[in-house]
Amino acid sequence: MNVDVVIVGGGISGLTAAYQLHKKDSSLQIVVLEAKNRVGGRTLTLPLKAADGTDNFDLGGQWVGRCQPHIMALLEELGLTHVQYLEGKKFMQLGSDRISSYSSDIPSLSPLALIDLQKLMFKLEWMRKQVDIRDPYQSPYGAEWDAMTLDTFVNNQLWTKGARDAIETALRGMLGVELSQISVLYFISYMSAAGGLKNLIEATEYTAQEYKIVGGAQQISQKLAASPPSCVQMQQPVSKITQ
Repeated sequence: MNVDVVIVGGGISGLTAAYQLHKKDSSLQIVVLEAKNRVGGRTLTLPLKAADGTDNFDLGGQWVGRCQPHIMALLEELGLTHVQYLEGKKFMQLGSDRISSYSSDIPSLSPLALIDLQKLMFKLEWMRKQVDIRDPYQSPYGAEWDAMTLDTFVNNQLWTKGARDAIETALRGMLGVELSQISVLYFISYMSAAGGLKNLIEATEYTAQEYKIVGGAQQISQKLAASPPSCVQMQQPVSKITQ
């Protein structure tokens, strides 16, 4: 078989690349090599028991928003719909063993923890304005912030356990890693590219968690893999590339 294009990885990026290349030139012979036995990459949707039977739950990446015009356009093209529920009672366990609930946008932390958290957010907003996302290392604080982990920074800034638990939970979900695994400079650059922390952690209009995909985010890859050129080969890890 003659192949014109080989794409490594059957996640959203690799499958979108194959899909768009096929739309540009349907004569291209395209193959996508995926190491796992499924498509989807960091998106994984599994059926789990729910109150009314079985529902689809996302265990990996799951949110999209209008601040991401490319994925929103792809969802429309694939016929996938989206929704996000904001109303109702929320439950949390932060700062202690006690499970609490709240209905507003503000978590039910102690007044001291809320003040602590707000001070950190003011500090992060100031820090992101010191970084040019086109060249973060040229920031006056570039070397200093790149030499410090986000975990160290958060522990140095926050005084209350409730505030630390809240920010650690939010950042783990956002970044998919422990705070000890990335530098402060990386996080500030990431946050700055999004226009601020609020755009990354909220589910309001034009933020990163504005919508969830009905039926699960893995459908994006599954639908792309089932459409032309339908060229995905599973369990084919790539260990070497020669051009």
